[in-house]
Amino acid sequence: MKTADSVSFSPEIEWQKITLGVIFLLGLILFCPDRSPAQLDPTFGTGGVATSAEAGPPVGSFVLSDGKILVATKTSFVRFNADGTLDSSYGPNGAVQLAIPYIGQTHTITAAARQTDGKIVLVGFDNGDGLVMRFNENGTLDTSFAGGGIHRPNLAIGFNDQLQAVLIQPDGKIVAAGYASSVTGAYSSTLIRYNPNGTLDPGFGGDGFMLYPAASYQFFPMKLLRQSDGKLILMGKDNYDGPTGFARRINADGSIDSTYPLINFTNEAFYSATLQPDDKLVVAGRIAKTTSWGRGHKDVLVSRYTTAGALDAAFGTGGQTSFDVTSFLDDAPNAVAVRPDGQILVSTTTFIPSNRSSRHGVTLGLARLSADGTTVTGKFLETNSGGFYWSLLTVLGDGKILTTHYNTYASESILLTRAVDVPVESYRFKATPFDFVYGPDDSKAKAEPTIFRPSDRKWYPNQVFPGYFFGLADDIPVPADYLGNYYSQLAMFRPSNGTWYIARSYFNAASNYVSVPWGMTGDVPAPADFDGDSRTDIAVFRPSNGVWYIRNSADDSYRFVQWGINGDKPAPGDFDGDGAADVAVWRPSDGVWYILKSSNGQPSFIHFGSTGDIPVQEDYDGDGKTDIAVWRPSTGVWYILKSSDGNFIYLQWGLASDVPVPADYDGDLKTDFAVWRPSTARWYIYYSADNSNAQFPWGLVGDVPVEGKN
Repeated sequence: MKTADSVSFSPEIEWQKITLGVIFLLGLILFCPDRSPAQLDPTFGTGGVATSAEAGPPVGSFVLSDGKILVATKTSFVRFNADGTLDSSYGPNGAVQLAIPYIGQTHTITAAARQTDGKIVLVGFDNGDGLVMRFNENGTLDTSFAGGGIHRPNLAIGFNDQLQAVLIQPDGKIVAAGYASSVTGAYSSTLIRYNPNGTLDPGFGGDGFMLYPAASYQFFPMKLLRQSDGKLILMGKDNYDGPTGFARRINADGSIDSTYPLINFTNEAFYSATLQPDDKLVVAGRIAKTTSWGRGHKDVLVSRYTTAGALDAAFGTGGQTSFDVTSFLDDAPNAVAVRPDGQILVSTTTFIPSNRSSRHGVTLGLARLSADGTTVTGKFLETNSGGFYWSLLTVLGDGKILTTHYNTYASESILLTRAVDVPVESYRFKATPFDFVYGPDDSKAKAEPTIFRPSDRKWYPNQVFPGYFFGLADDIPVPADYLGNYYSQLAMFRPSNGTWYIARSYFNAASNYVSVPWGMTGDVPAPADFDGDSRTDIAVFRPSNGVWYIRNSADDSYRFVQWGINGDKPAPGDFDGDGAADVAVWRPSDGVWYILKSSNGQPSFIHFGSTGDIPVQEDYDGDGKTDIAVWRPSTGVWYILKSSDGNFIYLQWGLASDVPVPADYDGDLKTDFAVWRPSTARWYIYYSADNSNAQFPWGLVGDVPVEGKN
């Protein structure tokens, strides 16, 4: 058997396993919790997801009478079968190209609406003019519309016109919304109404259109809704993607409804909107939240307005409610819809930084609110999208939920999802421990071999970056993700005064840090995410009385837990896989692990290890749960009790004088066996991804490896 003292670079190292059947019978192993049933519809596409390589963006998604789905884009119609496969009978790869004559190459289609006869109206702009077109379902122009299928409204001489939204009235008339801008920069919003044959309707504004004074200097109407009484809600944003917006109500004849106030949305409060059957306006946006340590994120914000244009006091708190889809990450609503039972659905996008799970990047999700806005009745992440945004949201007749998305990356492809339901799922993503260098945007988070040098009080995360000055020579390094940035912050616990020092930045750490008095001389720092908010909590174990003192990062509350005796070694970890760390100690005198499970508050006692061992609990099998483990200095052997299958494995790796430094150095979501040798300042790592190994010098004699266990 190879050892870290005679390491070679051959991959073969034998694993020794013993299945602990007796322990299974005693119920001492913590099993994986049951996974919630898949909520994406397995009968649709591949696992509930269907795609098309046809260029987007989708501006309309329509469910046909036979269950097929027609998606309208800038240049084509794409038809999917009801099972999510592309309809080859419709056209090559399920697509037909739109027959658009003499339209410039710069034309843009922004919105679509489908008539009851199956014809589809597209609006947009081309070369400074608004654009309204009607197509048959086969992609040919409907020449019965406007004398040729296309109308270019010229709203005002010298103005640049763009249309951004469209709807079909019950009487078949077509209403389009947009704006007109002059060369001087003056903006006006506009509504145009057509008769079913494509002629302008003189009953609307006298000439078939109306220009309204701008709600702001530069703004873009983006949403057009129709109440049951025929009045229209016109909504928009400034600077197209700006943080502020507005809503105003228009009478059926095109005049402004003076009984309805101009609603102003600030700070991203408006992304999408819909009307309830009772004509109350439901608006989805997002709201900024800031933690006590200054870490910001954005939650989904849903607001409801009465038919008088006031926030509805019967909804949420004062007419609004906010929630997160993923803990302490930026969630953005794409679309909102109302179910027949009154519950509100929101399609979301979340960017998940690289973390200690396989899910990261742009991720699509769904959330569901109770009809009164007081309860989040469901939320879950649908799929890693790779870059899909701009969702359209449809509640199907059978209650299933269809979303249509556009890939903003180079492929510009289309993605559909169909969900059976919206379960309540909690997502607690964790930063990869000791990931200092790459930060949240790295595609594969992994630990960096890092040392702290007491002689110059600098941290050295790898052989490329310079040292970062932070701490005193006798401080204890306790790096972790305290701020929720999804990488480890430089952090120290100072035994002399019981204070924690956490750097906000690497490059000016000594002048930009948080200091928190939490502990006293003799305490053992034991940071972990005890409250499950994806951020590490400050915590100490006090051997003199066996009490844990935990400061929850979620709400700055305190928690004191009597768990352990003098001589125990604190060994917190998520042994039960609920996303929150369990209070745990390992007792050298009897080799027993004493675990207080956070999932149900029940204790678990497991004999594993002997006097002289060092607890090295980590996730070695990649199942998202902490494995009970010890390293035996006398033999250099690692002993692991795998939580995934109950197997016991061991590996000789290291010498008696080494320091165990387990971490995920190869980014495969599994902890690697590793030691640092103080006598030579060399690292010895056994990579779990491919069973290879490496040794290299990093550090000086007298340095402290921050990954070190003791």
